[in-house]
Amino acid sequence: MASAAYSFRGLGFCVVLILVCFVAVSESQRPPRACPEFCYANLGYMTCPETRNQHLTPVCNCCMAPAAGCRIYNNTGGLLCTAT
Repeated sequence: MASAAYSFRGLGFCVVLILVCFVAVSESQRPPRACPEFCYANLGYMTCPETRNQHLTPVCNCCMAPAAGCRIYNNTGGLLCTAT
């Protein structure tokens, strides 16, 4: 009887392991985000929530921003866009 309990535990462990691997593989196979290839004129700076709104070197447009909530400003301080 004890061997049956061990085989069920082993089977349960294998099922859990397979599910974890499936989730990990499906997460890594998400298609990349397609961003338009244009740059705003007069880029000034970028801020992101993760850097506590420190002025950063801006990327070309908000689609290319490193995280949601990043904002790109022009060289006069006007907001150009906010990353989603």
